[in-house]
Amino acid sequence: MNLAKLDERPKALRERVFRRLFRIAEMEQLSEMECLAYRESQKHYWDYMNTVQSAEKQGAEQTAKKKDTVIREKEEIIRELLKKEETVAANFLKNGVSPETVSASTGLDIRRVNEILESLHSVSGTDSTNRDT
Repeated sequence: MNLAKLDERPKALRERVFRRLFRIAEMEQLSEMECLAYRESQKHYWDYMNTVQSAEKQGAEQTAKKKDTVIREKEEIIRELLKKEETVAANFLKNGVSPETVSASTGLDIRRVNEILESLHSVSGTDSTNRDT
């Protein structure tokens, strides 16, 4: 075969089918010992590539798990901070501070402050329409 003698393949012969054909032609030129050594080298390469791919997959899975854990932890911290802000807002409201001032002081939305105020009135049994503002 003359394929193995080419230094560089013509552009038209660079497709996958032709690459395989060139490999076969190159293999035909090898002695039995060289052929065995080549095949052993291929096995080592494939084992190595499988190991790398497996490690990459495990690393990606571990990273995803850590990311999910960090996200859950941050969400929990945010919930706790919001709960503390709402507790502070409730304490301000109980002490007669206006909802607008509470909103400005805590950063809570005025609607949320009014919801807290309504819940305070419903817990204490008073009607929110009778309050002086």
